[in-house]
Amino acid sequence: MVPSSKKGVEIGMNFLIIAVIGILVLVVIIYLVSGGASNFNEGTKCPSKGGKCVPSGDCKDKGIEGEDICGKNSKDVCCPLLSTT
Repeated sequence: MVPSSKKGVEIGMNFLIIAVIGILVLVVIIYLVSGGASNFNEGTKCPSKGGKCVPSGDCKDKGIEGEDICGKNSKDVCCPLLSTT
């Protein structure tokens, strides 16, 4: 009778777990590099916040401020279309 080696099975399971985690990390990196995250960025733009980009003097309410919310290098602010007050 040949004794079974549990150590060999443990090494195989550890390798399998590390390989699966590595593949998941690669998939996420490929997704981000290929531009798949650009849809996420659209969710942070002015229209998705319920507003419209206008020059800062044209907004009666306090504009929604944020980096690149109305486009890069824009002097506009995101003015809410509906007042919540």
